[in-house]
Amino acid sequence: MDGCYGVVGNGRVNKVRVDPNNSSILFAATPGGGIWKSANGQPWKQLCSDTLATFGTAPNDTIPNIGMSDIAIDYNNSDILYAASGDHDAFDNYSVGIYKSIDGGESWSLSYNANDGAFGNWSAAAEGWGIGQHPYGQDSKLNFTISRILISPDDSNKIIASTRKGILYTENAGNTWAMATKSDDSDLDDEFHDIEFKPGDSNVAYAGAEGGFWKSVDGGISWTESALPNSAGANRTAIAVAESEPSWVYLISSAGNGGLHNLYKSEDSGDSWSIINSSNAGGHPNLLCGSLNGVCNGGQGNYDLCIAVSPVNADSIFVGGVNLWNSPDGGATWNQIGHWFDGQVPEHIHADHHGLTFNGETLIIANDGGVYESTDGVTFNNTSQGLVNGQIYSMGLAQDTLGMLSWGLQDNATQLRIDNRITTFPGGGDGFETEVWGNSNHNDNGIASDDEFLAYRSNQTGWFYRTVNDTVSAYGNWTNCYPEENSLRNTRIARANGAAGTVDEPGQWQTPFLADPESPNHIFIGKTLVYESIDYGQNWNALPCIGLNAGGALNHIEISWLDEDYIYAARHNQIFSSSDGGLTFNDVTGAVLPNKWITDIEVDDANPQRVFITMGTYASGEKVYVSDDAGQNWSEMSDGIPDVPVNCILYREDYTDEIYIGTDIGVYVWDSDETEWVDFNLDMPNVIVSDIRVQNNTSQIYAATYGRGVWKAQLPVSNSETQASVICDSESISMDLDTIHDDGLVGDWTYWLDENVNDVLVSGSINESTITIDGSLEGTGLDTLKVYGFDGDNNSVILHLTIEEALYPKVVDYYAVLPENYSIHGGGIQFTFEGNYDEPVEINFLHHPTKETNTVGSIELESGAYWILDFTNSKGCLNPAPANTTTPIENNSAPIKLPIPHFVED
Repeated sequence: MDGCYGVVGNGRVNKVRVDPNNSSILFAATPGGGIWKSANGQPWKQLCSDTLATFGTAPNDTIPNIGMSDIAIDYNNSDILYAASGDHDAFDNYSVGIYKSIDGGESWSLSYNANDGAFGNWSAAAEGWGIGQHPYGQDSKLNFTISRILISPDDSNKIIASTRKGILYTENAGNTWAMATKSDDSDLDDEFHDIEFKPGDSNVAYAGAEGGFWKSVDGGISWTESALPNSAGANRTAIAVAESEPSWVYLISSAGNGGLHNLYKSEDSGDSWSIINSSNAGGHPNLLCGSLNGVCNGGQGNYDLCIAVSPVNADSIFVGGVNLWNSPDGGATWNQIGHWFDGQVPEHIHADHHGLTFNGETLIIANDGGVYESTDGVTFNNTSQGLVNGQIYSMGLAQDTLGMLSWGLQDNATQLRIDNRITTFPGGGDGFETEVWGNSNHNDNGIASDDEFLAYRSNQTGWFYRTVNDTVSAYGNWTNCYPEENSLRNTRIARANGAAGTVDEPGQWQTPFLADPESPNHIFIGKTLVYESIDYGQNWNALPCIGLNAGGALNHIEISWLDEDYIYAARHNQIFSSSDGGLTFNDVTGAVLPNKWITDIEVDDANPQRVFITMGTYASGEKVYVSDDAGQNWSEMSDGIPDVPVNCILYREDYTDEIYIGTDIGVYVWDSDETEWVDFNLDMPNVIVSDIRVQNNTSQIYAATYGRGVWKAQLPVSNSETQASVICDSESISMDLDTIHDDGLVGDWTYWLDENVNDVLVSGSINESTITIDGSLEGTGLDTLKVYGFDGDNNSVILHLTIEEALYPKVVDYYAVLPENYSIHGGGIQFTFEGNYDEPVEINFLHHPTKETNTVGSIELESGAYWILDFTNSKGCLNPAPANTTTPIENNSAPIKLPIPHFVED
């Protein structure tokens, strides 16, 4: 899909590889969406079902990490594949090691485990700081990624892999792996980004390190560094070899600012080098920056850097950074052949290139938009059809229009979905926070329409826009491609390059945004301060934020829509709370919370002081915390969550403690009965979940993923307020379930009882739509029976049938009251009552009028009236008469406790 600022694509692809035995078959490795395959020019398909794939020896296990940096295909058997897990370019996924498949990718096993060997003593409690913001500490598991895998074309048993902690090799097809060493047998623990075999001689291998170049002459077992001229200041490197000139090697290095450092060439298999292009030399373009002519500072060489050489012309060099360049003469001159901005002289293709591969003479490009191909180096064809690998930061869901969503994508702008149609909002770059309404009352051009829609969207560091269209049916017909111009329909409402203390000041990479679900004109933005607008962003008011206004931009804000005086904010590992509408904030991080990055905040919709936070950490526990007093005290609620980061949390509106979290491996739901989180992936892959929303009218849950687009599932429709009946001791009742649930869903329903209900005071059975409840069990007064149902369209329902047992009074104390004139049948009994029963309770006594008592109270009986007949409550449930009479009071002058013939415990 094309946007006004450039090309908006499917999602990032790290590498594309060609089957060496069949050039019509391609494989793509994506940073968060798994491995994909295209055969004979057909659309891409998943290489394996990552929800059902056999992993290791457990047939129902799923691949634990679907982020991939590279894939290698055996030259002698295309069914044998190796995949490098993790994301080497941006750390969006950590690496668990190297996967191997022997059946063409239908099933996988872990050939190399990242926790084995040299990395076995690494801490498993790596600290994840949220999507795209992980720390790269020495003990961080995220510091280990695998950038490239090569299988020897001469011996399938020999494989090498470059990593951030050295080079791995195997000589037995991945059964065992070892770490390569330097030629003097010392440790080779440099950070490596690329490796290549010398064409025609797989004993010779080249490796591009962080700021250096290494060479092996024994197939990758031992390595020697080859000095590069003017290497000071070099960072990430990439290498390319020339098939037509086997001894030629090219190496490109990026500088500390991401721009071009040097382009090197060796004509003697890497033994000596010369500089052929340097950003420090006049007349040479900066090949790694984003400008049209290469005259600029900096770039993104630490993120997107790749190089390739034509297989038939060793002087034709291709370099990918933000844009795509070609030199036809060995680096003497350069032509920009692909630019990210639409309408320029070079062909416009998506920005940020991560992999260049030749398939014959066809150049294949892997970039942030997907896959492109060129046969002439001038024109390009987008061949991303079928890829579902969008990396979504945030999602908006319209509650007033079914199926209407918006989502912000990594480097692919913000998209809008209505009626299964998807379009892209004007603007490019990264899409972040977004909200959408299908039928808002916003009217900024004097035109009123029943199906007018309103959307808010944002770009990195806090640029925000409002888009309005007159009709949903015309949502793709933008009146102006440039939101920052004076357009009535697309309006910029906040910048990110303005003065401090204004809404235009810079914010975080993902700047927080909130919109009142009942009033879309009422919105908030969190930067250093919290800013509020009540007129769709036309005007802004900075909340005082005393106690919050120092320390930098905020990462998250959350507001209780029940009581907007309660505002919560997070900055990195700190959580702040306000109970006065943002006038003042208190740091409520406290001593209980760990020193971990806070990834989300959620407030109980029925209690403004009940707040939840999630944390992005690999440490055991320390995932979710809850406070019942606005952050003054915190309790951990992390049981059941694997040792992966938690990225987001959703408290389902109007449903008590129905809570969902998005983790790095899918969705989990809170089981309040077992007080733990349970897997709720519902056939989803083990993918990073970045945002969760629920469409209230349909009870459909949407999960935005960072690598596999948006997923949807049907939630049970719960009628938790149904009070079905009252049941008396030893009785049975029957109820019509079709009448009870009355939730607007139609069809012939099939019901069944929950098999796992605990502590239910009744037993029951279902015959079609009639449930019969047996009250012969002694219970606890009030309980809930869960009944599940589905119709023919797989709509689902949970009926929470509230069954009340009418309990009798519990007698807690009693004593004899002696009359002034004693006789054998004189005296009486005073009773004190408490318990779960409705007032008033009638108590019938022999030889005495009926007496009444309060729920908790006492009644004194007159002489001769101490034989209790029965208790009856206002629900009409009768306690049978006692089997025995009381014992008459003997001749005593003091109160005597007497046995009571019959009462029921609660």
